[in-house]
Amino acid sequence: MSRNLFVSVVPTLFPQNTALQVASAQCALVCFLVALPLCRPYKANADLLLQCAQLLTVWILISSGSLIEHGDLGAETRESVETLSLVVLISTLLLLAAECLAAMVVERARVRPAPAVPSS
Repeated sequence: MSRNLFVSVVPTLFPQNTALQVASAQCALVCFLVALPLCRPYKANADLLLQCAQLLTVWILISSGSLIEHGDLGAETRESVETLSLVVLISTLLLLAAECLAAMVVERARVRPAPAVPSS
């Protein structure tokens, strides 16, 4: 939670809608994205994967939003960036849903009693 708070608060220290605000948010995200695999704060690799995917998704969305807002893009390039952003967001949501379903299946298999073996 403190990581997400840090990533959210740091950009607010700078004037709104400036390149410095975007750069500080991206810098914080990249720092955490590099630190997560090095520190390995999660027991399960799936949790680490989901957190890295979340940070990478937020970084891509901030970068593409900044590019769309401040970049001198043609109509086709702008549409491509918007499409890429949407694909990244949907991919992350699908990854999250798949991981939740896999966790539910594993939990159900763990909770179910083993079938009784008939005695001879």
